[in-house]
Amino acid sequence: MTELNPEYEKANSWLKLQEIAIPRITHSSEKGIIYYVLRLGFDSVANSVCTELGIGDSPAEGRAILPTVSIQFGEGIYDYRLPLHYSGWVYQTLDMSLVEFPANIEFYEKNGNFHADTIVV
Repeated sequence: MTELNPEYEKANSWLKLQEIAIPRITHSSEKGIIYYVLRLGFDSVANSVCTELGIGDSPAEGRAILPTVSIQFGEGIYDYRLPLHYSGWVYQTLDMSLVEFPANIEFYEKNGNFHADTIVV
């Protein structure tokens, strides 16, 4: 009965979130998208659950970080999932308090690497 397992519930909730738009930068004149980020979050789920649900390429053992972000657009606040490539960044940012939220953060992919840069105004 996997549907009652909290691990599956967390993973399925993450999958139901819309993934944030991340532009691919190919020229130096291009920019990423700046979002007004209110908070970051994540769920930790068994890698075996992720593998079964087709989330990433995780080894059979251990745990996966499923990153999320809350963004403000106008008067609304919306939750999104971040690509798995941002798992380490989210975990490290929260663990080490690297960014003070809310913050303007520019997201983009360049040369196969995913970036999140804090924009200071």
